[in-house]
Amino acid sequence: MKVFIIAIALLATSMTGWGQTIDDVFNRFQNQENVTFLNLSKDMIRLGMSSSDDPELVKLSEQIDGMKVLALENSSPSLKKELREAFGKLNFGEYQEVIKVNSEGEKVKILTKGTENEVNSLIIFVLDDEDCTLVKIDGHVNPKEIDKIVESQTK
Repeated sequence: MKVFIIAIALLATSMTGWGQTIDDVFNRFQNQENVTFLNLSKDMIRLGMSSSDDPELVKLSEQIDGMKVLALENSSPSLKKELREAFGKLNFGEYQEVIKVNSEGEKVKILTKGTENEVNSLIIFVLDDEDCTLVKIDGHVNPKEIDKIVESQTK
């Protein structure tokens, strides 16, 4: 009986490693043809936002540790399908889906990892008939700061 329980425990822990991570997806697609890949460091984000007139945006940028963007523009339908399938197979672990939109051919999915008071990682996946974009933002972001930016941009 002990052997059976140990075997089940080992099987369960080994299966969690089968799912690929979001970073695996970036690594897999970043060098493909017609794919734009950006990997922005904390310093680059601060430098880019330092000239912003929006103090809320500058404050938010100070909470971001890094950002990755993968954009498939003018890519083959098969490559977009491959990315869509890879995203579907992701092991999201601690991530929680916060927004899912399916409207007029555009699909958006936003997931976060963190607590009620701090977002440690944010994933945005956007898919439409022509483009496919995957964004990952890491940091220590106060969700209230994100709300302020959204409010200021939608007035």
